[in-house]
Amino acid sequence: MVKKKTKNEGEYSVTDDCIGCETCIEIAPNNFGINKKAKMAFVKKQPSTALERVDCKEAMKACPVDAIEFA
Repeated sequence: MVKKKTKNEGEYSVTDDCIGCETCIEIAPNNFGINKKAKMAFVKKQPSTALERVDCKEAMKACPVDAIEFA
């Protein structure tokens, strides 16, 4: 089964496997947000600094369902 990505695809994207646990938001709040209606995370801003890139990479590693992808 192919994972579907959310809108705002770029370096990082969130697939529809997201369970809305908000782990990525805790780690990288500048880059991830939550769609409360859909109960899933989304990339609100692609990383633009070295620190944001580190945070996004850590969020990707911490995601319990591997819903964050790097292009």
